[in-house]
Amino acid sequence: MIKVGVFDFASRYVVPAIKSRIIKILYFEYGYNQLAISELLGISQSSVSKYVSRRKRFSIDLSNIQFAEARIRELIGEIEKKNLSTEDFELAISELAVELLRGKYLCEYHSLLGGGIKADSCDICLKLFRGRW
Repeated sequence: MIKVGVFDFASRYVVPAIKSRIIKILYFEYGYNQLAISELLGISQSSVSKYVSRRKRFSIDLSNIQFAEARIRELIGEIEKKNLSTEDFELAISELAVELLRGKYLCEYHSLLGGGIKADSCDICLKLFRGRW
C-alpha cells in the first residue's frame, strides 16, 4: 500500500518546496525583506518567516534540478515585474508541480517516503498527468 499518494506528495512536499525555493532566492540572493516578499507573493509575513527559517525533516532540494531552477527563476522575474496576480502565481506553482511529477524529476524523493513505490519503475504520474493540461 502506498503511504503517501501523488496528490498528498504534491501538496505536502512539492508545492512547499517550490514556494520555499522562490522565497529563499528572493530573500537570500535578491535581498528582499520578509515583508516585501509577503506583499509580492500575497502571503503572510509569518509564512515567509517560516519558509526562510524552517528546516523540515524531509524536504525536496529543487536547486539541483536544472529544469525546476530555470522555471523558478523565470517565475521570480514575472513576480518582480508584478505581472502575476495571486491566482496566476498559484497556477504557475501548480503547473510546475505537475511538470516535475510528470517528468519523473521527483520519483526518488517520493520513493523515500515508503509504501512500495519504486522510483525506476513507477509510472503513476506519467499516466495521471499525460498531457491533459
